[in-house]
Order: sequence, then C-alpha cells, then structure tokens
Amino acid sequence: MTAACRARGPAWALGLSLLARSAWGTTEPASIDIEWNAPQACGSREQVVDQVTAIVGQSGAPVPPMTARVTVTPGAEGGWHATVDIRTAPLEEMRSFDSADCDALTSAVAVILAVAAAGDPVDRPPEPEHAVVSPAPPRRVDVAKPPKHEKRALSGPELTMGGTLNFNLLPSVAPGGEMTVGWTTRRRPWNVRATLGAALFAPESRTLPTGEGATFWLASPAARVCGTRVIDRVELGPCLGAEVEVMWAAGVHGPGPAFQATPRPTVWWAGAASLFASYAASPRLRLFLRADAMVPAARPTFVVSRTVEAPLFLYRPDPWAARTTLGAEMLFF
Repeated sequence: MTAACRARGPAWALGLSLLARSAWGTTEPASIDIEWNAPQACGSREQVVDQVTAIVGQSGAPVPPMTARVTVTPGAEGGWHATVDIRTAPLEEMRSFDSADCDALTSAVAVILAVAAAGDPVDRPPEPEHAVVSPAPPRRVDVAKPPKHEKRALSGPELTMGGTLNFNLLPSVAPGGEMTVGWTTRRRPWNVRATLGAALFAPESRTLPTGEGATFWLASPAARVCGTRVIDRVELGPCLGAEVEVMWAAGVHGPGPAFQATPRPTVWWAGAASLFASYAASPRLRLFLRADAMVPAARPTFVVSRTVEAPLFLYRPDPWAARTTLGAEMLFF
C-alpha cells in the first residue's frame, strides 16, 4: 500500500538530497522543539528528534529555531494519518499525509521536519504534489466497525385470539375460545412477552348410571410470561404461568325433583407450563400454537344432594390437565 502526502515537490527534493549527502561537517542544530502526539506503536518523540538531528547535521547549513506539533491518529480506511504543524521564522504551515505503516510514517515526518529546519529554498512553491512513501509490509490494524444492524429493542401491546381444546378438567374433551392481551418486547433474536387472558369452554355433561347428572361449565383466567427465540419467521420458546379455574354445575337432573349439584369448592388455581410457537405471516400478524400442561393446587368434588339419602359422587377433575390453543396474534408496534 502507498501513502499520499501533501508535501511540496522542492521541499521533498531537498529532504531526499539531505539524506543522500555525506557529512560535510557537523553543525549543532539550533533549538528544535517537537511535540509528538502519537500511539506507542508509532515510535517516540526521542526517535523523531534523533532522525531530524541526523538529517539536519548532514546539510552543513545553519539551522534556525523551529517548533512543530505532530499528531498521529488511525486513518479512516485503516493505516495512519499524520498532521504536522510547523512554525519557523518567518513561515508557518501545516501538512498532512497517510501511511499504512507507522515506521514509514515516522521517517516521513522526520524528513518533513528536517526540510523545514534547514529552510525551504523556494518562497512559495506551486500547488502540492503527491509524493509516494514506500512503507514496510503493512501491519493489520483493527478498526472498530459499526454493526450491520442496530439491535434496538421494540416494545408494544399485542392481542391474541384462538380456539382451544381442554383435556381432563371437564368430564370430556371440551372446545372453547381464548382471548389475551399483553405486552411484548422484541430485541432480535429474542422476544419476551407477558399476557393476561381468559378461556371459556363449552359445557360438558356427566350422568350417573342411576340417572342423576349435571352439566359443567369452566372458565380459566390466566397469566403467562414467555421467552422465545426468533429464527427468520419462526418463533419458539417456553412459557410459565398460573390459571384460576372456575367451574360450576347446572341443569341437575335425576329420577326425582329434589336433587341439586353441590360443588366443593368451585374455584381453584393451577400452575401452568407451556411451549409456544408462531409463524410471522406479516410484520404485525402471527399464527401461533401453544401447548399447556396444568397441575391444579386443589381438586373440587361435585356431588348430587338428595333429600333423604346420602349425596352421590358425581365428578372430580383429574390431578393434571392439558390444553392446546391455535390462533392469531396481532402486534401493535
């Protein structure tokens, strides 16, 4: 890689000639004040002063006082960028150039300062020409690059509606409907959502061989928190939550008129673990499938009370239950 340098042609010619000359004599240079601001990899101020002194000492010409400030920073496209602010009587000028290698850059700075210290024979040279600095093999420079995609979190409300099937809470498999509202935070590739909702199931009946029976209804308010991974249009992950199961009996019937169903109790709660999967049909609409497993904290017992004889056991939910829900999810952000 080559480096482009904004330096005047006559000045460079003088610098290169100074490097090539043999020592005509040793002239102690006047005060050369150099401020060196550069990374450690690009050498030190003392190294630059030694190179400038060596070059100026070969010229055999009187050296006027000079002050210079050199700043080296990483280049925009890799490599290094140097700015040189030189002040000698009566001149004041600034030069800048780029190099892929710090050693080549340091040598180029020393030549520029030596030329300025020895005096530029041309009062006002023409427009700067591009000179070529031949660097050593370039070193790899790690330049921080911005991420291709900004991982900005998006948050907003959601609404889901779906059909569901309940197993083991009612006397038989019961279809129903579910609706939830929630809040989703999306930070690819992860989604976190919290929802509140309720499901209502179609009534299911239970009748004893003796003729007594009733119809059972179930409503299930629930809260869940889900953490899911997004892979392209597919989203998959677990959920944890709890449900409040509300069950009641109606339509009690039997061989005589004096019968009623007695629930003990009718309200209980259950822990729930779920597996959630969805497919993005559009940026705001997803089709989802959720499978739930519930473990009730209590199991109510339903009996049929009779006026004279002991109550008859009618129904009690199983110690575990399952549910599947298929529906659509709408995002409002």
